[in-house]
Amino acid sequence: MNHRQNHNFYSVLKLRIKNIITMLLIMHCFILASCTDSGSISEKSVGFSIFMWNSRNKFIASKFIQDIIRVKSIGANTIFLCPYIFVSNVSSSYVFQGADTISTSDLSNAILIIKTNGLKTGLKPHIGCLDGSPRYLWNPEDYDTAKTTYTSLITNYSVIAELLNVDYFIFGTELDNIAETESFFEDIITDVRQIYSGKISYASSYNHFPVIKFWNLCDFIGINAWLYLSDSKTPDRDQLIQSWQEWNSVLNYYSAYYNKTIFFTEIGYINMDYPAINPGDFSSKESRNDTAQANCFYAAIENFKIFENYMGMSIWNWELSMGTNINIDYTPVNKPAENLIRDLWID
Repeated sequence: MNHRQNHNFYSVLKLRIKNIITMLLIMHCFILASCTDSGSISEKSVGFSIFMWNSRNKFIASKFIQDIIRVKSIGANTIFLCPYIFVSNVSSSYVFQGADTISTSDLSNAILIIKTNGLKTGLKPHIGCLDGSPRYLWNPEDYDTAKTTYTSLITNYSVIAELLNVDYFIFGTELDNIAETESFFEDIITDVRQIYSGKISYASSYNHFPVIKFWNLCDFIGINAWLYLSDSKTPDRDQLIQSWQEWNSVLNYYSAYYNKTIFFTEIGYINMDYPAINPGDFSSKESRNDTAQANCFYAAIENFKIFENYMGMSIWNWELSMGTNINIDYTPVNKPAENLIRDLWID
């Protein structure tokens, strides 16, 4: 597709999405009157990721508004929305929207609700493998088809981000094999920059950020910070903070090398025993341990506050419409960690 064809394609795409958004803006004139002004605003971006998965975290506007008001009352100032697009398996070359992909109108409505409540927004599309494989293993047989279909969907999301003045746009998440392909993301960055004028980056796997070659083309370094901190059943806060000091040295090196600040595009802990060995592993069957989760969040937030090269953190994840205490999962909703986060974020 040449530059002229690119221009025509993006113009038509913008017009279609703009028509949807215009109708939603009219609706939000009425929502504005019900917004609250609670919580404190940090100089850094702190908040939660919300994965928009229709069969689990389905968007319902009236309930979503209540969730955002509650998130703000905890002290969050930024919400990352994570729509899902799909591949059939790790070797599939075709990227597509599926039954669990949030619609353009619902996603736009969710962004407007967040912005109406005075919070910053990030848009962070995720690939999901329908066979259950982790996305970092995606290695398509036909890279040209994969690049074409992925780029089409990502540029679509970047149009939404531009028209709704989204603060951050993440053009890829934990796609380790793809990120090692020289031109795949470099070309996508160029396409996104033609459309979106905000800050962009990539959300790297916690163990893959040192080999990323395109950080110089990003506005910040994005890391899904599933970092090893402790092998204790219930790690204590001092131990965790000491472990963070070691990671600070490593992360500070890369921050200085690229002259970029670091955004923890994901960070979280399950409320179970041994939560800090491999925080990103959700397959473990350990016993419930709310104290261990709370201690991990305490250390992460306290360390984040004092380290100047960290620009943002997005806790994984905020579960929508949680009426009861979920048993064992990442979300801090209705657990001791929720109150602890509030105490740490609100001065």
